[in-house]
Amino acid sequence: MRNVTSPLHAIIILASLMASQGWTAERPDLKGVVKDAVGKPIHEAHVWIYTASVKKGTNPLCPSCYADCSKKAVTDAAGTFTIPALDPELKFTILVQREGYKPLLVRKVDPAKGAMEAKLETFDWKQLDPKRVIRGRVVDAKGAPVVGAEFSAGMFKTSSWEGYSPNIFDPVAVSDADGHFVITAKDPISYVALNARARGLAPLTTPRLSPQESEHLIRMDVGVTVSGKLVKDGKPVHPAGMGLVQTDRGADGFLGHTDIATNEVGEFVFFNVHPDMEFAVYSLMGGLKDRGAATLRKVATGAHGSTSDVGTMELGRASKLSGKVVLSDGKPLPPDVRVMICRDVAWDLQIASVSPDGSFSFEGLPAETYSVSLRVPGYRLSEKNGSFEILNNNLLGRVDEDISGLQVLLDPGKNDERPDNQSRYQRAQMPELQKQPLRGAP
Repeated sequence: MRNVTSPLHAIIILASLMASQGWTAERPDLKGVVKDAVGKPIHEAHVWIYTASVKKGTNPLCPSCYADCSKKAVTDAAGTFTIPALDPELKFTILVQREGYKPLLVRKVDPAKGAMEAKLETFDWKQLDPKRVIRGRVVDAKGAPVVGAEFSAGMFKTSSWEGYSPNIFDPVAVSDADGHFVITAKDPISYVALNARARGLAPLTTPRLSPQESEHLIRMDVGVTVSGKLVKDGKPVHPAGMGLVQTDRGADGFLGHTDIATNEVGEFVFFNVHPDMEFAVYSLMGGLKDRGAATLRKVATGAHGSTSDVGTMELGRASKLSGKVVLSDGKPLPPDVRVMICRDVAWDLQIASVSPDGSFSFEGLPAETYSVSLRVPGYRLSEKNGSFEILNNNLLGRVDEDISGLQVLLDPGKNDERPDNQSRYQRAQMPELQKQPLRGAP
């Protein structure tokens, strides 16, 4: 691992070029209005361009790296605002905040499609049962408040549930201009680990938090920069999608995945990556296919503020997989069946439509372990499939060369049926399947 600066410089130059080139096209203003729940305009609400993404294709920059993300406005007495001259190639996430109301993130806003409207809910946590409330304040490494940080519930325990389930906690809580946030649950809380994300800072999972009189203090830092280059026969590959994800994806700390695009010289940079953790870096299958595939690389990140370079990743030969879905009772397949193939470590997949005769195919597969899955109402994967993996009800195995004629056999039955000895069988089965070639039914 070595320190690098050139990919970072290239991304900064690319951002400047994109901003300057955007002025050659008409740049729309973002207009909008902020109201309360009954439609009354809200005066002096703060409106930020929080993050951005391209309307088409894979993002060449991190969500907060676009020049427009520094822009903001304040509503007038009529609740209206204008943020002028935005990039016409981008859509935006807008943060709206006013004291006495819940902060709101409005996603996928396209200024070219007209004015946006945001409705804020009044909020007073003091009126709630304190056992249902987690309060906190989020600050950066210098102790400054972080505005617009998003908090969502990970693993938790309440009076009615332990583990994870939607619809028990608020979907998201957003920190205000002073970094304060509140997240509530429908039931009294024993503990909750919160997933935190903020613009320009590394995501994290908090320790288990419980209701208390004082606020929990959450500190976020810049994280690590992970960079590299993608080439084929020594020439840069552009555009190409690159992905990054933790190799350890336990439920109590998974931070999600990040996708980004290579620039004109094949370089890619992931900003604000969690420190002191192992990640997989990989090329995305969807945009390459017949151009080849790169071998996945693992990288261990260092301390906050450091850079980890994965080096040059070379596109080599990619494999193809073709097969046929067969129902063991001889009946025809219903229409619109799809097969999904997922990489075992990389957060990447392809979906193929199944022809009326049951045939399907994939291409652009790097030499790795994959799972293959599908759903057909009234049927389940047969245990006669050589790579049948019982816990996740899929086929699990390696694709190191072209595979043709893979027969995926389905038996009548419920898709979630499992044998009584599932746990013991699965523990012995999975490590071996991950090493063996992907196999269907004889």
